[in-house]
Amino acid sequence: MPRKSQKKRTQAMEIGEEELDGLVTSGSGYGRRDRGRRGKRGTAASSSSSKGGGLSSGWKAVLCIVTAISAILASGVVEVRLIKNESGGVVATKTNASTPPDGVGSTAAPAESQPTVAAAATTTAPTGPPPPAAASTTTAPVELPTVAPETPQGGDANPSPTPASEPANANANANGVPVAQATPPSDGAFWTYKSRAQPIADDERKRLEDEYGIWSWTDEPVRHKDNALFWTYKSRAQPIADDERKRLEDEYGTWSWTDEPTRHKDNALLEFYRKYDNRDFPWAELPSTAWQKDATYMGRYIEESKKLTMRSMEAILSEYGHGKKDAPDDSFEIRSGMFNVTFLADEAFMAMPGVPPGAAQGGWMTSKSWAGLKRRLLHALITEDSFVFAMGGHSAAAGHGNHYFQSYTLQVAWILEPIFARLGVKHQARNIANGGMGTGQNAMASAYLFGPDVDMLMWDSGMTERGERDPDLMARQAIIGGIKVPLLYSFPLGVLKKLNHFGECDVGTSGSGMSGVADAKTKEDLDNIAWAARYMKCASDINNAFCKPKEYNSTCWIPREDYTPTKPQDKYVGGRASWHPGFRAHQIRGRSIAFVILRALYEALGEWGAASNFQLDEEKWHVTTYYKHIREKVLGIAEENSPCYQMKGVGLGKLCNLPMKSRSDWSPRAYPNDSAMHHVMPKEQLEYRDAPVDIAYQPPDVHNPYLHPIPGAVDVLNIVSNGPAFRPIARTTYESFYDIPPMSLDKPMHKPGKGYMWYHPSGFCDGSLDSFCKREATNSCLLTQHNDSRSGVIGGPVSGWLLFQIPKVEHGYIVIKVESWHFKNEMTKTAGWKSINNENDERQMEESTNYLRSNANGNDNSNSNDGVGGDGDNEYFRAPHVRVNTNNAITEPIVGNDESFRAPPVRANTNNTMTEPIAVYDHESGRMLKRQPEPFCDQFRFDVSINGNVRTYNKTEFDKIHAVTQRVVEVITLLDDPSVTGDVNVAVQVRGCKQFQYSHIYWS
Repeated sequence: MPRKSQKKRTQAMEIGEEELDGLVTSGSGYGRRDRGRRGKRGTAASSSSSKGGGLSSGWKAVLCIVTAISAILASGVVEVRLIKNESGGVVATKTNASTPPDGVGSTAAPAESQPTVAAAATTTAPTGPPPPAAASTTTAPVELPTVAPETPQGGDANPSPTPASEPANANANANGVPVAQATPPSDGAFWTYKSRAQPIADDERKRLEDEYGIWSWTDEPVRHKDNALFWTYKSRAQPIADDERKRLEDEYGTWSWTDEPTRHKDNALLEFYRKYDNRDFPWAELPSTAWQKDATYMGRYIEESKKLTMRSMEAILSEYGHGKKDAPDDSFEIRSGMFNVTFLADEAFMAMPGVPPGAAQGGWMTSKSWAGLKRRLLHALITEDSFVFAMGGHSAAAGHGNHYFQSYTLQVAWILEPIFARLGVKHQARNIANGGMGTGQNAMASAYLFGPDVDMLMWDSGMTERGERDPDLMARQAIIGGIKVPLLYSFPLGVLKKLNHFGECDVGTSGSGMSGVADAKTKEDLDNIAWAARYMKCASDINNAFCKPKEYNSTCWIPREDYTPTKPQDKYVGGRASWHPGFRAHQIRGRSIAFVILRALYEALGEWGAASNFQLDEEKWHVTTYYKHIREKVLGIAEENSPCYQMKGVGLGKLCNLPMKSRSDWSPRAYPNDSAMHHVMPKEQLEYRDAPVDIAYQPPDVHNPYLHPIPGAVDVLNIVSNGPAFRPIARTTYESFYDIPPMSLDKPMHKPGKGYMWYHPSGFCDGSLDSFCKREATNSCLLTQHNDSRSGVIGGPVSGWLLFQIPKVEHGYIVIKVESWHFKNEMTKTAGWKSINNENDERQMEESTNYLRSNANGNDNSNSNDGVGGDGDNEYFRAPHVRVNTNNAITEPIVGNDESFRAPPVRANTNNTMTEPIAVYDHESGRMLKRQPEPFCDQFRFDVSINGNVRTYNKTEFDKIHAVTQRVVEVITLLDDPSVTGDVNVAVQVRGCKQFQYSHIYWS
């Protein structure tokens, strides 16, 4: 041993004698003779090692060694809560060992009992989605001005958290890579090591790391992705006084089951569910000890659940002036008319010439589809599965102009989340909308980008998506590509009719609920209308003066003590365009959808409660055969009856009958930690990935009064959340649906490109109330909450190969989405480069010289006849092999080995080149600019490599594999060869000119 190291280790053995004496004599149990077999072994060992020095001395030595080793090995390993953002970065915060975890297995305190000031500061970042905003004792606001939000009346509108003091223990001083395992639920399914090392200074920790090394696997994948964990709802309701809470309880009731027994004392029942497809267990096989077979439990469960569901519907009606107190003589059926659903027989629906009734109420649904909705709800209740509502749409649907959480999709979850949590179901709503876009980019693999677990899927993109082709594609991919088969909601009427008639799909359309909103003809009328409905229907002579200014209600920043924005914050959320509805319009649409689900839930609970011994006919809640039947029917629809097959016109007809997988860098998207595009890139490529943007501060946000009603208005969320603390419930996760990139593939066939630029929003962007997205310091409205981002990887002629490793290709079909209109000034990383990867490789010089020359004077110095470039001897850059005729037309590919692939079929030129001016995001200025795309030069080449076999496309040939499916949605077919299956190495690059941003890759 080197003398220096030996001296250090000797010192480690000598320190802390008095402290160790205290440990040995204080009853810690170390080295005591009365510890049975363990004590005897310890005695022998210590006697031997101390050479007769006695038990105490021997154990002192052992403890010294343990102390030294634990300081090295556990350096940085503490109980740390994680957010793995969608860019792959890890955001971690330290937490006191005595602080209970606020994720899995923890029980949230009622809102009124949570600490006021320290809540936001001490809440740790969870493993996965960030937690919802903690409660605050801020008094609820009066309605706030539209243009310049002010401090709400009745208290401080800007509560600021006080950072918790740093605890003086090992946890407080630990850093490094956290243990990425789930915090255990009460059944002990998972366990996280908490460091027992003594606190040390950062410089000492760094010294240990330099001398001994450290566990540096920062992106270690989670071993167990689809284990049924536990989750506890944390109330998002605004704080209210005890007397107000008591008033709500007296008027509406409350969840009174304070002694509700725990459903799961171990993991056995959760594992039992997992043995069956879609958790469709046979009732006879259900263990006799299961809660579903406990008659006493079930009787109380059904009773409390029905009361809560009815209470929730009554609260929504009261919010709009149709509660029991508003019309005491009217029945529930009369008062709920604004949300009534019109039920149609399938035959009547198909024969109906126009739009079905119910648009101003709760919409319409076929009777069979209503039964299908109840089946899905019963399945979630009985099997403790999730219930997910998702929407795809444009900027108005995204909620632009408002806080993201004010959008109607998230208002569905705002109300339903605590209701389902009481019933033992994890509910989530996902707002998967992108401003200025249709749904085409998500429709091509909607089961992956909206999520495989969606129960109700809504389309809302009428302003940006004309016709039925792309909505039909979105519906078909959700049906054939996911785990669940969703009820289709608010799709174009023609799409719903065809899929209902030929595919036997469940269909319906939401209503606006506006029939229940009172008209205001004078200013005085406004005061007599319920706050939620106020300012929505105004006569023209009062609209501009009194109603229009109340359309929006938002703010961009509420001060907090742990962070001050470095960029000046806007006064309110941007995007207040005339076609973007305000928060009241979003809220009533969200309430209408929630009310429909609640009504179906109430009926479903009644059917379960009426079953003998609560043994419901399996046909009413099993879904496996039901889903299979719908999938088979949809795949069997003739092409003439499916608008999707219009995709054949752009060479993409296979999207209509192949279940597509995808990874994307756009947000929002479901399961962003698993669905990111970089997760199907090899580590060699990721070595050159730009560091993800950090979030400016840790979640949660401080209490935001702009998200809640004013004092005196009906507060539905507080009504439905009222009651004892929420209990942990089973959480079914679907991350394992996203295949982990294969580890069996050899190293990539090409040298990874170093010249790509990576753009990703910060934080966690899954489109839900759990999202914490785009909170980078450069954001001028940090509280906007919006997830909408068109991110990706941008490369140009000298960027090199962009490498992918695509898992489980089944049908030899791979498509990539690009944006071909990006500009050279965006490529700051490659500024000044004169060769690929800036390596001055002689075998690359001809191509890079041609690129520089053509960009300088527009001359084409490449061989215009061969369509290829480079040198076939280059290990990483195999020369493309293309046979050409004298007219430069492609005939067939030539490949270098037997593992060949057929190029995508050549089709007629569809003139898909992007030539018109386009609004693009300029990363330098941070603004949308309308610019003329750079043209495709004659030297343009696009290289595609499949398992090392390269094909090059010149400008003319490229147009035959490149399609513009919607405005600014461009895709390239990379592979169309059913013989290529399994795990596939894919690489692409542009040469000659043009900058491409790659944002989605799809395969089947």
